[in-house]
Amino acid sequence: MTGNIPALFETALLDILARMRFTFRNPIMSHACTVSIGYVCVPLPDAREKSLLKRADLALYAAKTSGRNRICEYHPAMEEKLDLAARLRRRVQTGLRDHSIEVFYQPIFSLSAPGRISFEALLHWDHPQHSLLSPQHFPEVFDDPRLTLTLNTFVTHQVMQDMRLLQEQNVRFERIAINIASCDLEGSGFFTNISTVAEEMNVPLDSLALEVTENVFSRPHHQQLEHELDTLHRQGVQISLDDFGTGFASLTHLKTITFDYVKINRAFVAGLERHGTDAAIIRGVIDIVHSLGRKVVAEGIGSATQVRALLEMECDFVQGDFLCEAVPVMDIPAALEKIRYRALLSPENGPA
Repeated sequence: MTGNIPALFETALLDILARMRFTFRNPIMSHACTVSIGYVCVPLPDAREKSLLKRADLALYAAKTSGRNRICEYHPAMEEKLDLAARLRRRVQTGLRDHSIEVFYQPIFSLSAPGRISFEALLHWDHPQHSLLSPQHFPEVFDDPRLTLTLNTFVTHQVMQDMRLLQEQNVRFERIAINIASCDLEGSGFFTNISTVAEEMNVPLDSLALEVTENVFSRPHHQQLEHELDTLHRQGVQISLDDFGTGFASLTHLKTITFDYVKINRAFVAGLERHGTDAAIIRGVIDIVHSLGRKVVAEGIGSATQVRALLEMECDFVQGDFLCEAVPVMDIPAALEKIRYRALLSPENGPA
């Protein structure tokens, strides 16, 4: 399409986008159809077919990674971002090969039954230039769906191997939660493969939990993922809504999605001692979730005062570095010996 008014070009693309939104239905299923569009605008004398197609493809990739069902114009920064992602991907793949990327475990403690302990599996990268990094220090990795799927698969396999090691160490635990990084998992078969791998490794599915963020359910084609999660849930895997309250339509998800736990984001917990608003929000979430017969986990615990406040609110579970930092699987027995948790809840000793 040629012309000197880019706005007309975008209007035409928006019309295509609208026309391509429809729902396909037959007697046994319905499927929402959408389209993602990437485009590039250049002066006509500079138009070169190969270059145009490459740039439009970069814009299309940006449209897909931004959530699909949209149009996106090419910008030069997209090539820079692609080069950065390629370098990061190579470093992560190297980290997986040389075991500098590994799985650490942070305990999740019950406030009502001190003997009940679960764990959350967390990625840690022993970066050659930045020492030990947790995922919040390399978020760009999770903008790449293929790399995210690779990491999700790596963590899942490693957790199942470590479960057997914990049993050999006589560490008693209820389950291990795998934090599924948000990415486009549609069509990957990731959730379906979990039950296959668990069977191969003789891991009971009721010892697993999956933590999923709300944006997984905000994608255009989330129905299949919900179906796969429902299947795993029926097989015994527990589902936790992670970072609750920071995503889109949180309350709607409580009504429509199968789940066992809600995890209150650390940002709310951090403000528990300073802002009455955060305390009111946490109390409200706990009341709503309990009324649905589900449980609440508060993450990012940073003080004894926060634990006491959450105990008074009847929060079910807590976790955070103040109670016990994430450690490699071999260090779990020693770490559990040093936790402050029991002293915090001991009525004779008071808070630590």
